[in-house]
Amino acid sequence: MRIAFAILALTATCATVAAPLTVHLPGAAALELVWISAGTFVMGSPSTEPGRQPDEGPLTTVTLTKGFWLGRTHVTVGQWKSVMSTDVRGQLAKLMNDDERHEIAGKLQTRREYMRFSPARWTPIWPTKRTICRCIS
Repeated sequence: MRIAFAILALTATCATVAAPLTVHLPGAAALELVWISAGTFVMGSPSTEPGRQPDEGPLTTVTLTKGFWLGRTHVTVGQWKSVMSTDVRGQLAKLMNDDERHEIAGKLQTRREYMRFSPARWTPIWPTKRTICRCIS
């Protein structure tokens, strides 16, 4: 969460940057970011592409009106632990044991209820991809 605010601040203050940026996280972890410039691109794959999956279309033109910083790689376990002060398993246990109710998707519910977690099934079913961050932050 703290890192997200730092990245937003960097986005607001940087114009065009070509060199990667390293953010030093608590402890010895670091996060390498690359600048994604504003511009237009086509997202998806053509329906004629061999091996194309149904969720890879339709082709959509996307315009980014502002550049932004993006992590060069997936978040590592070390990076996660340095920011969250726990590992992913610890975060999941915290979520499973949190009975605090929040207004999520128009109703009062726990994050566990919203993601339809149950002790028998530890894999969440996300209602939409955009809500993942809101659920766990």
